[in-house]
Amino acid sequence: MQARAKKLAKGLLRASTGRLGEALCPPSTKLVVFSRGRTGSNLLVWLLKSHPQIRHHGEVLGETYLRHECYRNEINRIGVVPYFERATRRFFTERVVGVKFLYYQLEPEYARRWNVPDIPNLLPVLEARKDLRIIHLKRRNRLATLVSWKLAQHTDRWEAFRAGRPSRSVQSRHSMYGEITFNLSYDECRDEFARIGEWERFYDAAFAEHPFLEMYYEDLVADRRTEMARALELLDLEDRELQSRLRRQNTRALEDVVENFSELQRRFADTPYADFFLETSR
Repeated sequence: MQARAKKLAKGLLRASTGRLGEALCPPSTKLVVFSRGRTGSNLLVWLLKSHPQIRHHGEVLGETYLRHECYRNEINRIGVVPYFERATRRFFTERVVGVKFLYYQLEPEYARRWNVPDIPNLLPVLEARKDLRIIHLKRRNRLATLVSWKLAQHTDRWEAFRAGRPSRSVQSRHSMYGEITFNLSYDECRDEFARIGEWERFYDAAFAEHPFLEMYYEDLVADRRTEMARALELLDLEDRELQSRLRRQNTRALEDVVENFSELQRRFADTPYADFFLETSR
């Protein structure tokens, strides 16, 4: 009970401070990041958070929050739309306040799972809010997304950090997942590839009239400075170098993780998904 009271008190303090900040300063720019999990969204959020004029709260409807009853009760008490408004309210003098949603976190199945029935009401509101700045982060290789998701589920390790000062690189020669390997079925891969494609097309269309930036994980890793300059331009912020302590968790080639990689490569050879199985994929 004491821990729950502290969390609620902290939330109320943040809400009241946010109202004061909005009263004293112009309204903040609101940023929403949409993505599939394991597309580099944590890296993007940490880079954004390193900018002194950005406050980014990450997955405000993520499992990390919703597994705590006090958060679920608070969202159900005030409603998911006011909860979003509160989360994106200026806290102090920052110019941009952001949140992140993984696609599935706005769907009815997720709402039922966590007993927050109001969640599906948020997406139409976001679509109607043309003042929102949108970053849609994707990963070209959907097999890499699926493999990363499986590895994280197997180990329950979703982030890894470097020791010491923030780094300009997410590369590491050591895999955080050790030597874990597994098989993937053809149907599982096909269904996941198709589902990601449906999500991406939906969010591209739903937010086409918003200030909108499409980003790819592969480009963010290859040329972080250029990609983050594009993000800061979207947010009307001056370009500067951004940093993160996150490190890449899996450094092995996909064919070294997926035991039946060659079989899947043959079966997908004449499909639109053939490029996901190039031997150089990671």
